[in-house]
Amino acid sequence: KRVAKPLSFLAFLFIQQPLIKELIIDRGRKGSLKSLLISPQELDELGERISDENLVVALGDTTYIFRLPDVMTFLEDFIFDLNVIHTEIALKFVASQPPNARIPLFKYLRGVNIEETTLNHLEKERIRQRIERFGEIQSSINTITQYNKIPATSMQEILDMGLRQAKEMDVIAYNIENLDIDAVENYLRGRLEEVKENANQLTKSAYRRLAIMIDIIKYKNG
Repeated sequence: KRVAKPLSFLAFLFIQQPLIKELIIDRGRKGSLKSLLISPQELDELGERISDENLVVALGDTTYIFRLPDVMTFLEDFIFDLNVIHTEIALKFVASQPPNARIPLFKYLRGVNIEETTLNHLEKERIRQRIERFGEIQSSINTITQYNKIPATSMQEILDMGLRQAKEMDVIAYNIENLDIDAVENYLRGRLEEVKENANQLTKSAYRRLAIMIDIIKYKNG
């Protein structure tokens, strides 16, 4: 039985060849990959794990499993600088989102030549279009409702206004170039769970707008 496990595993890999395309290197190089299934006892679990949606298997010296994240998981990785999501998985996720969806991108493009990635032609084109559409702070400011464009000089001044959450985020976004970026990041970190669990779509949209503006300031312009 101990011999049968790896044989069964190899047979499974043969069957699932279309899914096994990427050898993960850059996150391993940065030391942030997590080995999920490495012991003989765990090999049998792989067949069940791979049946989940949005899984990518990467084979190197060890076996790794990656799931395309949902939006809030992706934002959590970005906001808390977790570096759990592999670069190409992050880019594939971004490319899979609707063209008008506000998703941080530039953090995952640092040091990356998109032409040398394993993204397909359509995914690469979607990334280019997103860079052009969301690549400037002003393009995000232009999407803020006019009556939320309230001038302010500090985070505390905005918080003291006692605004509802979505409007508060819009006012922060409107003034972001005058605010301490670390304070804005801490604000987003403190609001993540609330947005994830309870926020309406308007608030989630405002949260994403702030996230992509931080992305531009720190990782494109910084």
